[in-house]
Amino acid sequence: MANFAKVNSNNIVERLVSVDNEELLDENEQESEALGIAFLHDLYGYDSDMKWVQTSYNANFRNRFACIGDTYDKVRDVFLPKKPESHPSWVFNDQTLNWEPPIPQPEEEGFYFIWNDETESWDSFLIPESGPITQIFEWDEEKQLLIVKDKDAESIS
Repeated sequence: MANFAKVNSNNIVERLVSVDNEELLDENEQESEALGIAFLHDLYGYDSDMKWVQTSYNANFRNRFACIGDTYDKVRDVFLPKKPESHPSWVFNDQTLNWEPPIPQPEEEGFYFIWNDETESWDSFLIPESGPITQIFEWDEEKQLLIVKDKDAESIS
């Protein structure tokens, strides 16, 4: 299957559609994006405020598989991810074409790290040396944060 993103006049992805690869084959049995776009125009009609852009499920071209809300950058011919709403402090990296924390994640053996937007820093958690992990995390909708719960006790937070 070939995948296409429907992009509005602001270059925002609004819809994703899969098309049978047979619809993209030209007279030489080569896939053609233009034939896929023509097929979609026939199927959905032409809209001058929208355009179809092929996207790769395996991210073989155009940087990534497009998602609804992503931006299509015509100049670079790539899809750029939407800024994560859960991380307002993150900045766009023009080299990786992705949103990243403003401070690189520490690399310290024996710990794992979670970005904390309130403090704009990394929270570190010790990885147990042995034995099963006895904590369970639950999302607290009211507090908008993960609550650590012991498997046998009340909330620890």
